[in-house]
Amino acid sequence: MNNRIKIKSQISLLQFIVTVIILLGIVGGLFYFIFTQDVRAKTYSESLAIIPFILFIISTLYNNLMSKKQYLSDIYIYDNEIILTFKIRDKISKTIAIQKNNIQKFKLDAHIQLCNCGKHSKVDVDYKFFIDLIKGQDISINQLSDLTLVEGNYKFLYRIMDGAKNIPNFEINFTSNSEMIKAELDYYKRFGKKIPLFVVQFKKASIFLKIWYLLLIAAACFCMYAFFQVIRHSISPLL
Repeated sequence: MNNRIKIKSQISLLQFIVTVIILLGIVGGLFYFIFTQDVRAKTYSESLAIIPFILFIISTLYNNLMSKKQYLSDIYIYDNEIILTFKIRDKISKTIAIQKNNIQKFKLDAHIQLCNCGKHSKVDVDYKFFIDLIKGQDISINQLSDLTLVEGNYKFLYRIMDGAKNIPNFEINFTSNSEMIKAELDYYKRFGKKIPLFVVQFKKASIFLKIWYLLLIAAACFCMYAFFQVIRHSISPLL
């Protein structure tokens, strides 16, 4: 068995250049539209408000690319051992091999922070791996999941839950200031699949909409019941 869990990805220089070109193309097209068309002042001001956000994205990508910090990149799970791979930028800096029969507890605590930045939302994941070993020094890893092109914020936690069944004595705990994110992860943790879209929409809805949805479901069930009753009475003389 060889199961790889991708914890964090470092964007490549090519990805960074392509991203900057696309963002600059969007800004250029936006300004072309503004200065060549008759648009309202509100549209102009709203368009200018996008520029700081784009500059923030470029700055974040650049810092990610040029970062010299060591980070946990991958967890490789084999039949008898688990290997932790650390990287600086995109080069392997250190590996730690752990025998499965030496693991007393493999624990992950993750805090998912949803930050609203104006019209845009950003998710930060602060997570801690703690590996309690039967023999030897315990391992503690604290990291913050940065915004990258590859990770998609907290989605990498799904991959950890997929691979957790192959790690002995694995325990995972979530906290979040967003009940919706916590509900999504708890559902995946329990059932091994993503929460259905209608459940997400139902949880996001107001109390009035929830009552309305329940009434619609009840009405649909009643209509189905009445339809089957009509069919049953129609075919009963033929039986």
